[in-house]
Amino acid sequence: MVTPNEKWLSIPKTVRAQLRRNVWCAHCGGGVEIVSYVIKEDRAGILLEGKCATCGNDVARVIETDE
Repeated sequence: MVTPNEKWLSIPKTVRAQLRRNVWCAHCGGGVEIVSYVIKEDRAGILLEGKCATCGNDVARVIETDE
């Protein structure tokens, strides 16, 4: 079984960086960088849960995978 972290690391480094820098923050009203995030399993693939780098609000991003 592939762990969520292994799925995340299987994504090319440059793409992971783009995904981290394009997370929706409802407080800021736009795309922000996610920091202090954890990687979790999600029905669609993996889920990043963390904080907005700008305001510190909770943010999350689902990343769909083929598995």
